[in-house]
Amino acid sequence: MHAGYITNGSGGALLNGPYGVFISGSYAYVSSFYGNALEIVDVTNPINPLHAGSIIDGGGSEPCLSLPAGLHVSGNYVYVASHGSDALEIVNVTTPTNPVHAARLDDGGGVAPFLDNPRSLFIAGN
Repeated sequence: MHAGYITNGSGGALLNGPYGVFISGSYAYVSSFYGNALEIVDVTNPINPLHAGSIIDGGGSEPCLSLPAGLHVSGNYVYVASHGSDALEIVNVTTPTNPVHAARLDDGGGVAPFLDNPRSLFIAGN
């Protein structure tokens, strides 16, 4: 049975090409593939989901969210596979209405040589 929905632009929601979703508590974390963003939706009332916050790609700087795909939430952090940035972006969502870049791991440089066009993400142990 259909409960509710939110569309791209509703209340500021960045949902252009939603790719991945992870539910944690009262929030749905959605990677907006063509919006180059991480969208956070308040799903306290599933009949009326609301835009809570978002963070967009920094255009080559932080955060790296070009074509974000898979994601995982653990505690106060969202880990996003950034397909277009060849990176793993880590976003602090302690305050879901104001997500902030925490860190990133880039492809190459001897540190993470195999982050070429990542699309999915799985974190074991949660």
